Amino acid sequence: MPLPKFKKLSYAHFVTAKTYKNQPFFKDYKYCQILFNNIKSYQNKFGFNLIAWVIMPTHLHMIAWWEIDEKKDLTISKV
Repeated sequence: MPLPKFKKLSYAHFVTAKTYKNQPFFKDYKYCQILFNNIKSYQNKFGFNLIAWVIMPTHLHMIAWWEIDEKKDLTISKV
């Protein structure tokens, strides 16, 4: 899938989230699956594009993107 072409009013948001006290919860595949299912649920709810993501044992990185002129009220805080 090619990367989207970003317009002046569109932004890619890089998100990092860490586990509590750096516990390696995501060494366990079932916890990774739960996290990914939650991300996909919010993606469906808010309609953002998930450009890239990686789940590491103690944290998550992801890049989310949406057209700001189409989703004026959507912020990274809501996501």
